[in-house]
Amino acid sequence: MTDNREYLYLSGNDEYYKMNKQFHNRDGVLHSEIDTTKDMGDTEFSNYLKNKVSGFLNQSFENIVILVGAGGSVVTNSNGIDTRFGKTVAMLAQEVNDSLKTGRYEFKKDKNQVNVFALDEMAQEIGYSNDIYSDNKPNEIDKDKFNLENFLSRLITFQKFVNENTEKWEMSRRAIFDIIKHETSYDFDKNHFKHAKLINMLSKS
Repeated sequence: MTDNREYLYLSGNDEYYKMNKQFHNRDGVLHSEIDTTKDMGDTEFSNYLKNKVSGFLNQSFENIVILVGAGGSVVTNSNGIDTRFGKTVAMLAQEVNDSLKTGRYEFKKDKNQVNVFALDEMAQEIGYSNDIYSDNKPNEIDKDKFNLENFLSRLITFQKFVNENTEKWEMSRRAIFDIIKHETSYDFDKNHFKHAKLINMLSKS
């Protein structure tokens, strides 16, 4: 029989998961606290788990490390990611591509215009990839073919050994970081960012 557990909470002492439309912990199937002859439903389990997590958090910790998964740096709304409050790495890569494709770039602060390499040119030249675009949509970065963070690591290493067009390479690198800085600069809005709420919850004495 296939074990199709969907884990919802894991700790050193317990685990909660959903399997075959039933909620379980290490002791077995969870039954409703209202009617013990019935399995616990979605709403009751949600409240049950909230109480468990609150009980764990409502204590004093000497040190706290928060691991945030992919998407933790962006804010979503009904239409998807709200780009006013952050962008994914894939979105930043597309911004870099669009801004450099003409071979000219104007820095945001001093408006200085410089010659730069297009993103796909750089990717090929440094040996990162010969094809960074979607097969079906020309000029749209394919996130499975191109990762901006990995590309930048390769680019910085490559620059150490450049003997030709050194200024253009340097301007291209600076342009990329200028774009990233501009695209990740936004005003703090407490209605959308819940950092304070998280910190207050975790810092209870």
